Amino acid sequence: LILAYTLVRQPRRLAILSRKTYLPLTGPVTRPPDPKVSHLIAVYLSRLCDANDRKLPDFDDLDQLTRPFYSPNKQTFPLQEYVANVIEAFLFLGEPSTPFVAALVYLDRAQTADGQLAANSYNVHRLYVAAVTLAVKSYCDDAPSNSSFYAKAGGLAGAAEMKLLERVMLERLDYRLDISPSTFGDFEAALVGADDC
Repeated sequence: LILAYTLVRQPRRLAILSRKTYLPLTGPVTRPPDPKVSHLIAVYLSRLCDANDRKLPDFDDLDQLTRPFYSPNKQTFPLQEYVANVIEAFLFLGEPSTPFVAALVYLDRAQTADGQLAANSYNVHRLYVAAVTLAVKSYCDDAPSNSSFYAKAGGLAGAAEMKLLERVMLERLDYRLDISPSTFGDFEAALVGADDC
């Protein structure tokens, strides 16, 4: 529980620790993510949704903490545009693709921990913005602490909704935001491979 409090309350300190321990970066990062990153992430998420749409949980059976991730209707905003908008909102941080790939690791872990959080056409937008929020706070030294910023970046109703999604995601991840280099490399390879299929 002390570790959980540290993760939520001191993201800058953890970002430094995480970079040294898991994702070493040499020198200051000044380049934005490659524009192809948003395309690759959108393709990866679309394929994930296609696979999970076949086994959707019944909306009435969702637990109270999982329900806020779900929309009652299929989300119609194109995933490619949504991902590009979310990434664009964070360009001022000057980070490469690290937090956006880390978000995919978090989505995978959340799905493993709770099958109701498997990305599908009804929840992928909220799941992705919650995962990106956690990743940005973990890996970016200059991450904003204002939940309203993240809510606006993800097109959510407000800070309260963003805080709820972030908290639930963090709980489902069992407060584990660290990513080993091998896991990160596996997800980078899967991301690149998703476009080849």
